[in-house]
Formats: sequence, C-alpha cells, structure tokens
Amino acid sequence: MQIKGAMTVLNKQCDFLGMNFDQLIEFIERAPLAQTDLTIKAYKVYKRDFSRR
Repeated sequence: MQIKGAMTVLNKQCDFLGMNFDQLIEFIERAPLAQTDLTIKAYKVYKRDFSRR
C-alpha cells in the first residue's frame, strides 16, 4: 500500500466514524485493536511516510 491508498482508507474511516483526521489518528493510537487490519496497515504507511518529513 502506498500513501495515496492509505490516505483514502483513513479518510473513509473518518467518514464512517464521524471523526476528523486528528481524532482518528489519536483513536487508532489509543485503541489499535478496535480497528480493522486494513486501517492499521494504512496507519502504519501514514506514520512511515510522515515520519520522514
């Protein structure tokens, strides 16, 4: 998965949960087991890509 696909997954999850992006990232960090495998993969890609910057 690349960053474009990861952002699509994360943004769809935001819409589904009714959260903004920052809230979603915080929720994933606090409760990773409450997320789907695809969301966790997307989160890891997001963190890997933006930790380089």
